[in-house]
Amino acid sequence: VLMGPRANFAQVSSNVAQDAKASAGASSSTALAATARVAANATAALAAAASSAASSADRAAAEVLAATGVRTDSADMSWLLVGMVVMGFCYTVTGMCTQIESPSGSDESLAERYREVVAANLPRAAGGFLNNSLPAICGKMLGLTGDIPLLIPVGPLEVKNILEYRAAFKTEVLSRSRKPLFTLTLAQDDVGRPSLMEIRSQGDLLASVDSVGTLFGPENVAFGRLVRQPSGEYVLEEAGSGRTRWLVSLREGGRKDLTNLALTVTWRPKGQLLATAIRGQKPDGGDSEYIKVTNTPGVDMVLVLATIFGVLAFDTIPRIAESNQTLDGVIRGVKDEVRGAASAAMERLHIRP
Repeated sequence: VLMGPRANFAQVSSNVAQDAKASAGASSSTALAATARVAANATAALAAAASSAASSADRAAAEVLAATGVRTDSADMSWLLVGMVVMGFCYTVTGMCTQIESPSGSDESLAERYREVVAANLPRAAGGFLNNSLPAICGKMLGLTGDIPLLIPVGPLEVKNILEYRAAFKTEVLSRSRKPLFTLTLAQDDVGRPSLMEIRSQGDLLASVDSVGTLFGPENVAFGRLVRQPSGEYVLEEAGSGRTRWLVSLREGGRKDLTNLALTVTWRPKGQLLATAIRGQKPDGGDSEYIKVTNTPGVDMVLVLATIFGVLAFDTIPRIAESNQTLDGVIRGVKDEVRGAASAAMERLHIRP
């Protein structure tokens, strides 16, 4: 009897415990579901807030960029306006300055007048320096090099036919090692008189001299003019400065040809030697086949060649040809040719005169 109520109580307690566990499990599930719903709602709210913040930031950035662009354009336009005002002011002042002391009725443009005013205020070299500076027509060969002295064959320059003189010739200017450096060409007109002498290097024109003695540079711009003096010497009258200090002196041999020919280029008034051109003799005593041209340091060799051979081509050689065309000249020429042929025959026969 006593064990029955205890067993019932235990059964009842077990049932109560199971009901409590079931209730607890149901409550936990409900709580978890509620928590999940709250988390989902919070996540949605955060996403909405982030989207709203991003939109606000984009709108703010766009507004800042627009404001900055407007300010940048305004600043650029302001600087452009300032620059235009300054340029206009400078142009006005320049025009006023260039018109100061301008002769009335002058046709000079503003640019020409401005150039004159600026040139007048530039520093000028001392007169002594300008007077003593050597002219140069081309910088191809200045000073002494291993090619000096230059060698010019005499054969093409000499008069071949004493009865019919032809001025034209073409010859190479050689280095001391017989390497061609320049080409010297003399053209003639329709009646056989010399008209134009040119000095070229690999086809490029370096200098030229026409029949009246005018020298031209590589660009065919007048450089100066050879003027004959009463003494028979020639001076170079420079086109730019008008100086006449470059002097070419000629010494001819006793015979009416290029034997013992010697030319010197000096600098007046002190007579400073600038260059020489000499036809000497061979070691055996015969006439050399070349004219040797030598310059001193700082002297333009192309200008030396142009002035020396300008004198030879337009004065000395035509004068020799005209002298040889007289009766005495013909007789002398025939004698020279006979003498030369006899000398050549004796050399071939190894007979010494």
